[in-house]
Amino acid sequence: MNRIIITTGMIIAAIIPCRAALTFEPVYGIPDARIQRVAVAEADASFIAAASDNVLYISEDAGRNFHKAAVLKDEQIRHLFIDRRSSPAIYLAGSRHCYRIRESTEKIFSADENERINFAIEHKGRIYLGTTTGLYHADQTLLDWRAEPGLRNKEIYSIDAFGEQIYLACSDGAYLLRTDGMLRRLHALRDHNDRESFNLIRIDPLTPSRLWLSTPGGLFSSSNWGDTWKEFFPAGADNVSIRSMAQAPLNSRHLYLCTDSGLFRTDTADGTSRSLFSGLATSHINWIDFTADGRIYLATDKGLYQSVSSEEASLLRNRISIIADEPAIHQVQEAAMRYNSVHPDKVRRWRSRLKYRALFPEVRIDYDNTIRGGSLSGKYYFAEGPYEWGISLSWDMGDLIWNSYEDDIDNRSKLTTQLRMDILDEVTRLYYERLRLKQEVASLDPGTEESALKELRLMELTAAIDSYTGGCFRKSQEHVNRH
Repeated sequence: MNRIIITTGMIIAAIIPCRAALTFEPVYGIPDARIQRVAVAEADASFIAAASDNVLYISEDAGRNFHKAAVLKDEQIRHLFIDRRSSPAIYLAGSRHCYRIRESTEKIFSADENERINFAIEHKGRIYLGTTTGLYHADQTLLDWRAEPGLRNKEIYSIDAFGEQIYLACSDGAYLLRTDGMLRRLHALRDHNDRESFNLIRIDPLTPSRLWLSTPGGLFSSSNWGDTWKEFFPAGADNVSIRSMAQAPLNSRHLYLCTDSGLFRTDTADGTSRSLFSGLATSHINWIDFTADGRIYLATDKGLYQSVSSEEASLLRNRISIIADEPAIHQVQEAAMRYNSVHPDKVRRWRSRLKYRALFPEVRIDYDNTIRGGSLSGKYYFAEGPYEWGISLSWDMGDLIWNSYEDDIDNRSKLTTQLRMDILDEVTRLYYERLRLKQEVASLDPGTEESALKELRLMELTAAIDSYTGGCFRKSQEHVNRH
């Protein structure tokens, strides 16, 4: 039986006792606050991929450190999954292109001009891409892309697979596509214009004959491979917009609903639902994935979160006390931008001043005497007048439409933006490395050689951040400590 851990939005549960209270803590090390997707390698739980709107981050040490693996330009990240056969390989679906990321980034698919990619999965050595105009699939090695004829001009929102069967949630309902090419419509739906609500389909991992279909019109279930459907009412989670849904691989009793109102665990027998929110700073959950030992990772609008046990929650309280006297990362970044004169406000001030430049005339001032000449009776004469001040004003009316200095500002703006990104990357790296090192120092016995070396490194990082912020970092620490 195949287990799929990538879903359309956010869902999945962990292998935890059903009555255990879930607590979540933020995962530090990713500068982006809004995380759209997260995936954990099936064979190696320490390999984690997380994506913001257009940046892919990778961790190879269970989330302690992340680095940028790819940055998309002029498109958003819609989906990602980690290759089951080769964990270091990541497939990243942007809105226009699909990429395979290993040692380098390789573009493997491009959508048409007015087409957008919504979803991507791998099943039995083939990659399936759902777009706004149909389904594409290709052999993972040959990449011989083919469009499914029976699904042309249908928007594909999500895909799930088991054995020889590929299930698709489309704009007009659910479909079954067999690997032998047979296509059958399972459930009909009206098309909808709510771009925040998608049709989602999931297979019960323990009972693959049972399917779940989420639509803007409600939640439906089927117990006979999609032949017949009935509406399912999750009490306590009704009237919410479901972003994704899934079940734990070893627990078919509970269906996890990810919504814009939080994460819900629904009993599939009686339909009762319970909200899981402990430790979460937001109710907007965009994605969920889990490790084999039960740890949950959540991609939210307030960052990346992970589930913790009671022992880890105690350590979390200690960690919070460690960072309580630290200024927030956005404050440090703001100070670094202003000290190094690369703040976006600088460019805005340039452009604001340029708007008024055309209204001011060119002024010329001179101080000279006037000489007059003439002729009388065939003779020429010249008369020299007194010294006088003179002033002249002139306007170039073309500057009101186009000012040549705008080219200079554009060039300076590009250079300033690149310098700003370099400074922010370095400051962010130093900030989170310092937090991790501070936590390590707190866990060591004082007076040991290891503790002394780490404290020296901690002082070095503090001095580096202080130099980037012109001393504001240390002043911010002192201000936080006083309050």
